[in-house]
Amino acid sequence: MTVVNDIGLLERTITALGRPAWEVMPEDVDRVVADLAVKGRKTSTRREYVQILKDLHRFLQARKAPEIEAAFGVRLVCPVDEFHASRHVGDDSPALVPPPTPERVAKFFDFMK
Repeated sequence: MTVVNDIGLLERTITALGRPAWEVMPEDVDRVVADLAVKGRKTSTRREYVQILKDLHRFLQARKAPEIEAAFGVRLVCPVDEFHASRHVGDDSPALVPPPTPERVAKFFDFMK
């Protein structure tokens, strides 16, 4: 990640997430990607948002993880779900359907209890 080239995208990504990078959860990433899809943004744009977040977390883990944990009591974990990372930004993503809510997912998996 080059700061000069990517600072604008990084600022837009953090603004869209609405919270500090160390507080971002996978649901936040899904929400932002779904919002971009609904707005008609290209697959490549959605991938750029996900990639910049992955790059930021890789940097923070390598250089700032101890300070973040000491200051905020948070162990830094990248919120990008690696299994679904390429799927939820692909052309085959549902453009108008947001990801399921946690309640809907819980209801779906009730049969496993």
